[in-house]
Amino acid sequence: MSISESSISSRVYTLFKQLPGKAWADIILLYEKHEDDMGHLPLSQNLEILHAYLEALYEVRDNVRLVEKSPFMIAAALSEEIPVTLGRAYYRDALYWKAIGLMHLMKYDESQHILWELIRMKPRRMEYRKKLFRCLFFDKPSWNRVLKAISIVLFFSAAIVILFEILIVDAFYHQYIGIFTVARSTMFIGALVAWGSAEMIHAVKCWVGVYGK
Repeated sequence: MSISESSISSRVYTLFKQLPGKAWADIILLYEKHEDDMGHLPLSQNLEILHAYLEALYEVRDNVRLVEKSPFMIAAALSEEIPVTLGRAYYRDALYWKAIGLMHLMKYDESQHILWELIRMKPRRMEYRKKLFRCLFFDKPSWNRVLKAISIVLFFSAAIVILFEILIVDAFYHQYIGIFTVARSTMFIGALVAWGSAEMIHAVKCWVGVYGK
């Protein structure tokens, strides 16, 4: 490494240390402006800046870049050059942020796999379980989608019956108004029951899967 490269890298680290702790936009700008210089820093300083950068991406919800940039931290955090306790914290943070990024990108299977791994590391860390519950809840199974589809069909059917009742039955076949009233009410209630049951049953299954283990 040349003297100029060393000088630039040292200046980047100095600039980083001068930033306020939660200046997310400034941290992202600094890292991306000097990303090529990061490799010339000692690994501990490199990871310190990268950790702050990943946290900033997480806070501003830049999920694409968060998922792209986290693997280096995950791979390097357990290096022998990094104190064990700090390295493990970096490792868990990077895994967690990547899992959240994947969840927001609707890559639920990958996110769940990482969150289960984190729970195995830290079983009492409720934050991991809460995010896993959320991820499982967003990942709707086929039976849930079928029930919701039935619910939507019933809603539209009730709307059609109401329209038919107003335009035709009420004007020309008033003696049948009671039948149509019962029919549309039944369809509407059925739609609510189907939708509510789909969400409630799915939520219970997710809760048992996460907190029942």
